[in-house]
Amino acid sequence: MTGINTAKFKLYAFVISTFFAGLAGSIYAHFLRYISVSIFSADNSFQPLMMSVIGGLGTIEGPIIGSVIMVFIDTLLPNIDDAILQPALSSLFPAVSNVGPPIRLLGLGIFLVIVVVFLPKGVTSLLHKIYYYLRQQLNKGE
Repeated sequence: MTGINTAKFKLYAFVISTFFAGLAGSIYAHFLRYISVSIFSADNSFQPLMMSVIGGLGTIEGPIIGSVIMVFIDTLLPNIDDAILQPALSSLFPAVSNVGPPIRLLGLGIFLVIVVVFLPKGVTSLLHKIYYYLRQQLNKGE
């Protein structure tokens, strides 16, 4: 047989990644001293995938940029809810006391759809285009 045995290295990568995932889970459980099924909710399960898709699949910086954007949206939308929506909706719907989590999920979903439709390679593709445009403009000016 010639070449590299890709099945062997895929197995190695899988074993190494599951080792680190198990290590992270055990550290998380030890840190919290309590394990609940709420950590396995759909919101928490799809967050890493959404971070990668928003940032850009196939890049190193994509998930990092995606996580920064998602944390920004997560912190911004509940504040908008408390400041603007809650006073307006409390008079219309007195039985509804907290609309923060649905607004947050709605905002993340809308942003995800916008990114997938207009930036299929993620936000990093837009940043790369801006970088190359600015670099071209600076080289043109010299």
